Amino acid sequence: MENTLRIIITIFFVGLIALAIILFGVFGLAPLGQVGKSKTVKTPSEEIILSDGKTQSTSTEGNMKPTEGQNTAPTQGTTPPPSPVEQTPVNTPPPPKREIRLDVPAGSPDAPQQSAPVSRDSLPVGSAEIVAKDGKLTPQYFAVKEGQEITLALTSGDKRTHILSFESDALMAIAIGVGPNETRTLKFKVPKAGEYKFSCSVPGHAGAGETGVMTVIK
Repeated sequence: MENTLRIIITIFFVGLIALAIILFGVFGLAPLGQVGKSKTVKTPSEEIILSDGKTQSTSTEGNMKPTEGQNTAPTQGTTPPPSPVEQTPVNTPPPPKREIRLDVPAGSPDAPQQSAPVSRDSLPVGSAEIVAKDGKLTPQYFAVKEGQEITLALTSGDKRTHILSFESDALMAIAIGVGPNETRTLKFKVPKAGEYKFSCSVPGHAGAGETGVMTVIK
C-alpha cells in the first residue's frame, strides 16, 4: 500500500514538472535560472545607402557610423549657401563732346582754350608763332589754308604782358594772353578765305605798332 502511494506521488510531481516545462515552452517564459537577469537583444547591423552611392552602418545603439573614407558632412536637408550677387556694370555715358566755336566770346566754354605756359622748343612743327616785343609783332603777316587746323603761339619777348586777339566777329573766340617771357598756344580751325586783322589788346600796345594780318587762302 505504501509503495502504491509513493508511485502515485512520484507520478504527480513528474506530471507537474512536465506541465511546467510545457507552459514555459508555449508562453516563452524564461528559465527559472534566468529570472531577474536583463535580457539583451542583439540587433544585426544594417547598411544604409546614401544619395552619393556610399553606405553607412548602424550600431545596436542606433547611431550612424560612416564607412571608412566616407565624408561625414550631411548630404540631405542642408541648405546651400547663397551665391554671391553679381553686380551688373553700370555703363556711364561719356560726357557730351564740347562743340568748339569761333563766333563766341573768348574764354567762354565753347571757345578754344589756350594752353598752360610751354617752352618755345616744344612747339609743334608748322605752328604759327608770333612774338610780341618792344611794341612790335613778328611776323606781322602770315598765311594759312581755309579749313586747316593750326596751332597759334604767342610769345612775350620782353618783360610785359601781351594779349593777341582778332578784330573779326568770325574769330572773336581766339585770344591768347601771356606774361613776361612766356609762351602759350591755342588750336583752332581756320575759317573761310579772307584777311583777318589781329593786334595786342593791352591798352596802348596796338597804337605802338603791335598789329598784324592773317591771310586765309583756299
